[in-house]
Amino acid sequence: MRFLLSLTVAAAAVTAQSPLTTTFANNNGGLTGGAVYFDLECLDPAGITITDLDLNFGSTAGTAGSIDVYLKPNTWAPHTDPWIGPIATGAVAASSAPGTPTNVVLSTPLSLGAGCKFGVAIVANGLSHAYTTATTLPATYATAELELTVGGGSNAPFSGAAFSPRLVNTSIYYTSGGTCPDIALVSEEGAGCVAQYASFYEEMAPTAFDLSGMELVGTPNGAGGFDVTLQPGTIDPVGTIDPTAVPLVLGDDVSLAVGTLGMEVFSNGQVAFGPGNSTNWSPSVGAMLGNPSTALYCWSDYSPNLAGSGPVVYEEDALSGQVQVTYDGVYMFGTSDPTTVQYRIDNAGGGWVISFGTMATTGPENFLVGYSVGGPSGDPGPTDLSTLGVLSTAGSDTLPLSLTAIGRPVQGAAAVNFDVTTGNIPASALSHMGIVGLTSPGLPLDSIGMPGCFLNASADVLTFSFPVSTPDFTWTALSIPAGPVFFSGFQFSVQSAIFGTSANSFLGLGALTSNGLTCTIGTL
Repeated sequence: MRFLLSLTVAAAAVTAQSPLTTTFANNNGGLTGGAVYFDLECLDPAGITITDLDLNFGSTAGTAGSIDVYLKPNTWAPHTDPWIGPIATGAVAASSAPGTPTNVVLSTPLSLGAGCKFGVAIVANGLSHAYTTATTLPATYATAELELTVGGGSNAPFSGAAFSPRLVNTSIYYTSGGTCPDIALVSEEGAGCVAQYASFYEEMAPTAFDLSGMELVGTPNGAGGFDVTLQPGTIDPVGTIDPTAVPLVLGDDVSLAVGTLGMEVFSNGQVAFGPGNSTNWSPSVGAMLGNPSTALYCWSDYSPNLAGSGPVVYEEDALSGQVQVTYDGVYMFGTSDPTTVQYRIDNAGGGWVISFGTMATTGPENFLVGYSVGGPSGDPGPTDLSTLGVLSTAGSDTLPLSLTAIGRPVQGAAAVNFDVTTGNIPASALSHMGIVGLTSPGLPLDSIGMPGCFLNASADVLTFSFPVSTPDFTWTALSIPAGPVFFSGFQFSVQSAIFGTSANSFLGLGALTSNGLTCTIGTL
């Protein structure tokens, strides 16, 4: 009897911390039909099973609708990646008032095993999400069994801009016991070669901004790009170039063509060498890299139109090509917290400076700092600018050989091919090699004449194609037979290589390798 009592007490303790609750103090929200995103990780060795949720809806109390729940391995971002689902739904007969919980029972409980981590998307059908801008909130919320990491929101599920950080307003109810969903997975390993990028960036929360009092200096490097360095900063006095300059009249979330050199100044901290760039209040790496005009960025949600805000002043010397743009104590949106940033540009010599003065810490959006050339640009990944030595950029992008999966390796009732696409194949390519292996060694190939390239899949199976189409070539990595399900959980790696490039002299032909894909067969 005492043993049974001990078991009962232990079982109760496992789920004693259910539910996991964030907050219902919303200060933001999305449109009807939008989505909210976050990460969940199971910490319980026995696993958990989620049965229902409390959610905060911005719709009028009494509104009927439903939710769909989707999963994505590891993390929710980017929200435009393929999602799995809906793996559960939930009906809402009548929503509660905004700011209060509405309970939603899941049609299919969500089971998570120990160590399972997924991005979660909740799509509101006929309803709108109310959530919280999480700039000053904790990044994670946890019980002993479950951890939630702050995510984002979008007005259209899995498309358009993702606003981040946004905290889902929820209580997650769960019971003890659960296993990881049997999901087919594909994850990228390593990088393709050889890459050169013309753009660079870093995105930081206001509280984490670490460039105050410093300046980034871009010096032309003779290859069409810049050598970018970090040094102690100086904010030159307003009027240094043009003593007669007056503040620009900038509204909220707008841009203004200025001067005689074709420049455009944005209320949200962007200075462009032409028109057409995004004026959105929420900085986006994708928008920055896709903007049509070359620009310098310290992009966030500024409000130079607010009463009491410092001015934005544009100055130029048309003869020498010198430009100075000063955000002189400009308020961040919804605050009286000033930010000072100065852009100094040498249109004749090609160099530039972004100098950071006192930076706000309470703004509602992140800071996106960097430089991007006009037109679609490759993503070099973020750079920690505070530790910068010399960052050399190219005049234009040379994209690395890439490998992307077409779908996932899902085993079903019928046999199916798992196909992949090799991308960014140079026009000089003579042949293509597909590599399928049991491991991903990440072996550097510098010693065999392929500097910067790696073997990201052990060469257990090789397939050859002569010649090869450019710039993209699709091929079958693995033929997955129909059930039984004992193939589920089988893991393999895939990579591609091409021969025929001037990037190196391997075997007298030159060769490039792609990133690798680590793949796991599943039934979902």
